[in-house]
Amino acid sequence: MVLVIISINRRVKRKSGAIKDVGPYFLGFVVLAGVAMLTVINYVYPDSAVFENTKYHILENEGINFNDSLALVQSDDVNKSLWDHKTGDILLKRVGNHVAFSINDFYEPFYLSKGSPEKLKLQNPILSQDISDGFTIEDRGQLIFELKIIKKPKSGWFSRLKGEPDSCLYLMRTDRNSAKFDTSTFQQKVSKSFPLMAIVDKAVQVKLSEELRFLLEGALLLRTEVQCVDPNSDESIADNKSPLVLFPKSGFFYSRTITMNGKLLDNPHQKFMVFAGNADRFYAGTSTAKTDVLQIDIQEKGTEVGLSYLLPKMYSLNDIDKDNRLFITSPNLIRPISFIGRKVLIRQASINLKTQKQKTTTYAPISIKESFARWAIS
Repeated sequence: MVLVIISINRRVKRKSGAIKDVGPYFLGFVVLAGVAMLTVINYVYPDSAVFENTKYHILENEGINFNDSLALVQSDDVNKSLWDHKTGDILLKRVGNHVAFSINDFYEPFYLSKGSPEKLKLQNPILSQDISDGFTIEDRGQLIFELKIIKKPKSGWFSRLKGEPDSCLYLMRTDRNSAKFDTSTFQQKVSKSFPLMAIVDKAVQVKLSEELRFLLEGALLLRTEVQCVDPNSDESIADNKSPLVLFPKSGFFYSRTITMNGKLLDNPHQKFMVFAGNADRFYAGTSTAKTDVLQIDIQEKGTEVGLSYLLPKMYSLNDIDKDNRLFITSPNLIRPISFIGRKVLIRQASINLKTQKQKTTTYAPISIKESFARWAIS
C-alpha cells in the first residue's frame, strides 16, 4: 500500500511539478482494506445469526424398520399404513428367511423383483389374459367393445438405423354389426403402461355409452415386466415383449354377465400371496401414483425387517419455522425429531436445532406400531 501511495505521489509531481496532498488517497485505501478484511473474516467465520447450522445439512429418510409385520395399505385405517393414499389391503409379514405380501382388493399394479433387481414383474394381474393382439368385451353374448392391436413395424432403413420404436394401430368398434373399425390417432407401442381411455378418446367416431365408459374408466394397458436400468428408478423397456394385459379398476366387475374374450368375469374379490427374499425390490402404482421403490433387508436374527428407499427422501433443514424446529410424518403418527451429531432420533418433544451440538443425551428411536423411520444427516 505504501508503494502504491509513493507511486501516485511521484506521478502527481511529474505532471504538475508540485507536491499535492495524498491524504484522501491514503484514507481511501485504508477504508478499502478494512472492508476487505471484514468481508473475509465474516465469510470464513460466519456469525450464527447469518448462517445457521441447518444451512449446511439435509435430513435424509433412508427407510423404515419393522418387527414381524407392516401394513403397506390398509383401507379401514389409513393411519396405520405406509401408503396411506391408496385403497385396498397389502400386508407385509416376515416368514422365516423370507417375507410374504398378502394383497387383497388392490386395483393398482404391484411390481416385485425376485432374484434379479433389474427386472420387476407384475404380481397381481387382475386379468391375466395376454391381449397383445386385442380383446373383446361382451354382455350376455352381445358385443359392447372390441379392440384390435396391429403391430406396425418400422418402415425404411433410415428409421431402423435411428432405432425408432415400432408403432401400433388401435382399431375399435362397439357393435359387431358394424364392419367398420375406427382407428385411434394414438399409435405408440405400450412399453410399460398407458390408460385405455386415452387411446379410445382419440378415436373420433367411437361413441361409448355411460355404462361402457364407467366399465373402462381407469383401466390400463399394462406390460407384465419392467426393466430397472437406473437403480434409483424403474425405466420402461424400449422393446418390451412381455405380455400385455388389461388392468381394470374395481368398477369393471359391476356386472356378473360381462365376458372378456369369452371368459366370464365373476370374481371381483382379488387375492394374491407373493413371497420375496433379501435384496428384492418392489413398488406399486404407475405414473404419478407410483410409490417409491423399496428394497428388502431381512435381518438374520430376530423378526426385524428393513425397507430401504433406493432414492432416499431428503428434506432441507433451512427455511423452517422461526423456532428452527422440524416435524416429520412417520408411519402411523406424527413425531417431532431432533438430531445429535449425525444420528437422527424420533422423540416425544421437539428440540431447537440451533443447540444440537450441546445435546449429549442419547435417545433410542421410539417404536411406532412396531415400525420406525431411519434417518441420517448429510
